[in-house]
Amino acid sequence: MINLNAGFKIGCDRFPGIGTRGRAMVPKEAFSAFDPRPSVRAVSWSALKAACLCLSGEVQARRDGQTVTVKLSSGSLASSTCTDTGSVWNTSGNVVRPYVLLIAEAALLGSHHELKARWAALLEALKDGGVMSWPLGEAALVRLSNRDAIKNAMYAVVDTLYFLLKTQGLPRPDSGQTPLDSAEYLHTPLLYGQAVQTAGAADLGDEARLMRRAAYGVRALLIGPTGCGKTELGKRVALSIGARLCKVSGRPGLEDRDMIGGVAPTPSGVRWLDGPLARALRSAQGGERTVLLIDELMRLDPYHRNLLVGALDELSAAEVRAVLGRDVADGRYYTLELPGSDAGTGGGNEVLCAPVSLLSVVCTTNMGGRYVQAGHLDPALLRRFELTLFVSSLTEAQIMPAYERVAGPQVAHVAYALEVASRSMTAEHGQSLAEPINTGVTLNYLAEVAALMAAGMHVTGALRAALDVTVVPFCCEIGEDGLPDVAARQSLSVTLERLLRDQSARAA
Repeated sequence: MINLNAGFKIGCDRFPGIGTRGRAMVPKEAFSAFDPRPSVRAVSWSALKAACLCLSGEVQARRDGQTVTVKLSSGSLASSTCTDTGSVWNTSGNVVRPYVLLIAEAALLGSHHELKARWAALLEALKDGGVMSWPLGEAALVRLSNRDAIKNAMYAVVDTLYFLLKTQGLPRPDSGQTPLDSAEYLHTPLLYGQAVQTAGAADLGDEARLMRRAAYGVRALLIGPTGCGKTELGKRVALSIGARLCKVSGRPGLEDRDMIGGVAPTPSGVRWLDGPLARALRSAQGGERTVLLIDELMRLDPYHRNLLVGALDELSAAEVRAVLGRDVADGRYYTLELPGSDAGTGGGNEVLCAPVSLLSVVCTTNMGGRYVQAGHLDPALLRRFELTLFVSSLTEAQIMPAYERVAGPQVAHVAYALEVASRSMTAEHGQSLAEPINTGVTLNYLAEVAALMAAGMHVTGALRAALDVTVVPFCCEIGEDGLPDVAARQSLSVTLERLLRDQSARAA
């Protein structure tokens, strides 16, 4: 049975501009028409939490006729069927889920005119506040909650939600039947005022795939040659979803303190200091959407990769309660026991507990015999990745802005054309290059060209002169005499000259 009173007791940390718990009062100008009496009334924290869950991407939604179904990040399912003869809820819950269902009804069915209008006004206020993409990261929502226009719009939504549930939700019967889950929740964008997705028309690019899943927490492995943009892809995803980024770079000899953390002297005495893994779990434990980026996974020692096998195990809420000896909300969790340290240092065998929905783990690696690696990828670790993406080179549209910032459009287009040409000039294509040019090498090449131009050299001369100290050492086999292969160097030089002639002909 729905408990309206419980909503005033639970608290909500997701929108501190209004408050987090206790009594926060709704301003009169935000009063709902469902109860226009000029009485003093408090914010329902469960209504506020429901709105924040929807905005933060922790609710997926779909519509089947007059039935809307929502799936929360905890895995909970609820649905509502609205007809002319009456409405029925299925597993609507008793504190937060009823409010989520009301928002879904307004956004997907167009019902509840006041809520629909006030929800649209809240989305508009967020857009005016600088929101460019959805769903909205929790950290961004916390920051935006202090802006008056956004705060006032949220007051209005919360007041309408409470009185709408009180007047129209409480009389509804609940069948108690669990709705059917689905692989597709194509109507979720309607919660953000966007167009419905089309089945089968989703963007299947690496970035789009990763972005969709990272909004709900994902474990992903990005595989590709050096310089193809794997690390930058992980960073872009973190920034796009408003997540905190914690990063560790794999290398042989990495110590526990570089991965997990350890006891170290500080100005205030000996204390436990979190490493990237502990920082990531602690951040998500505190309610902040977080991305842990582990670069060069296969350069980690097998010991630390085995540590990840355990750290990426999902536990149910019941299992976590047994481990911690205290209550936690329903859902799935990662746990990490900090290695032994005495209680005075702040570690003290503390167990961190992070919701799976708030923590994405993105690992990058090169594969193949040409790369230095510490052993093989353990199947036990590989199976813990929900997505494995084979990342190819960035497209011209993706990389050109970065290239142009280094040396300008004219030079950038020549360098990119040389990079593309080099991909078919390697030994596997019967040609002389040992390696093709990658993004990192091109950036080094452009930086040297820019430096030579700044020193007074003409652009074509700079492009020629920079080749030998940036591109040639990477792409050409180094012989026993310590010098690059003559044929490979010549092929690069000839290709560059052809590209310069082509550019000159286009300019003419």
